Amino acid sequence: MELWQRLSTAPAQCLGQQPPALALNVAAELILFDPQLRWTVTVESLRSLASNTPWLGKEICGKVLKTYGGE
Repeated sequence: MELWQRLSTAPAQCLGQQPPALALNVAAELILFDPQLRWTVTVESLRSLASNTPWLGKEICGKVLKTYGGE
């Protein structure tokens, strides 16, 4: 649980912001993440115009499957 707090709420706190919370009738930003999915990083899988990453060609475990915007 400590890892998830460090990855979710701690960054906002470091910036002096209120961590996001789920509430009725309030927009939310969420992700669907599969921590066990293994995949290989390719130029096509990157969401950036740049392909300068040390992960290129490497198999990694864990992938964001879907993002849900808050607007």
